[in-house]
Amino acid sequence: MSLQHFKSLVQRFSQIERKIEKEQSRRHPDWVNLSYLKKMRLTLKDRLQRQMKTSDKSPDKSMSDALILLNKATRKSLKGA
Repeated sequence: MSLQHFKSLVQRFSQIERKIEKEQSRRHPDWVNLSYLKKMRLTLKDRLQRQMKTSDKSPDKSMSDALILLNKATRKSLKGA
C-alpha cells in the first residue's frame, strides 16, 4: 500500500467521522445509516492499523504525519462515544 493510498484512507476515515457526528446530532438519527457508517469506520480503522504494523519497519515523515491524523481522529471519536 502506498503512502498516498494510506493518506486517502485517513481522509475517508475523517469524512466518515464527520458524517457520524452529523447524524448523531440530528433530532431523530437514522439508526440504520448510523450503524452502516460505524461499520465503515471500523473497517477503515482495521485496514489502517494493519498498514501501520507493516510500515513500522520503515517509517518516514509523511507516514508519521498520517498516523498523527489517524490518532487525532480516533481520539475525537472516542470522546464523542
